[in-house]
Formats: sequence, structure tokens, C-alpha cells
Amino acid sequence: MIDQEKCLNREQLFAYATHLLEPCEADSARLHVEHCAVCLQVVSAFQKVDTVLDEWKSVPPSGAFDARVRAVVNSYRPRFSIFGLRWIQVLAPVCLLVLMVTTSLIFVRERKAHILNNGPSQTTQIQNASTAQADEELTLYQNLPVLEDEDYDMLADFDVLSELPHGDNKVAN
Repeated sequence: MIDQEKCLNREQLFAYATHLLEPCEADSARLHVEHCAVCLQVVSAFQKVDTVLDEWKSVPPSGAFDARVRAVVNSYRPRFSIFGLRWIQVLAPVCLLVLMVTTSLIFVRERKAHILNNGPSQTTQIQNASTAQADEELTLYQNLPVLEDEDYDMLADFDVLSELPHGDNKVAN
């Protein structure tokens, strides 16, 4: 007889009894079961249960049972449905569609209003800017005789830049 410590566990014995072990494992389990009476009894019990389960035939449910099950299942179905969907499954996409259409309409309306309100003012701003630039140029041409004096020569030679102090003191802003 073999020590109880060397015996196979119940999962291994079940796998051996139902022919689920690999061939090398099955050979070692067979050798052990042939020499161990305890393991042989366990394997025999598993094989008897397996034989009984193979012979067992299920009994089909009666018509009354089937009717009761269908009634219970139907009681859980929604009362309101469209195309077999519950009302919440229909309502969610409809709300999303309405939200998208509404947002699109608001966006288009705001864009049109923005274009109508800002269109002429932008044109006016551009016209005002070009008028201001023309006025500055006109003022510059009118002041040319003033620039023709000594200041013009000094500015042309950049003598003003040479007169800047070269100290370490920085001017605070």
C-alpha cells in the first residue's frame, strides 16, 4: 500500500476517471490507482456517477410550465414599444436628433446676424483706416520743408544715436 501523502488529489482522480489527463499523466495515475485501494475507491465512485449521468434523460417541461414561463417573461416586457424597443430606447435618439437640429439652427442664425451686424462696420473701419493713413501721408508731405533744415541732415546721419549715454544706469519704466 502507498502512503496517503503520495496519493493523488480528488481533481486528478476525477480527471483520470473521466479520461481528461494527458497520456503520460494518465499512465502515472493508473500505476498509482492499481496499487492504492483508497484512490481506487474514489475513481470507482467517479466512474459510477459518470455512468449514471450518461444514462440520465431529461424530462421535457409540461405545457403548463411553458405557458407560465412565457407569461412571466411577457410581464416584464414594456407596455409601450416601437419596433420592439422600449420607449426610452426610442426617446434618447429622438432627443439627440432634436438637440443637434436646434443647435445647428441657432448657430446658422447667429452667424448670419454676426455677418449682417459686423459687415458694414468692418468696411467702415477699413475705410476710416485708409483715410487716416492718407491724412498722415498728406501731413508728412506738408511738413517736408521743415525736415529740409539742419534736423534733416542730423537724422539722415543718425547723429542722435551717437549722443545716447553709454552708462550702466538703466532707466526704470
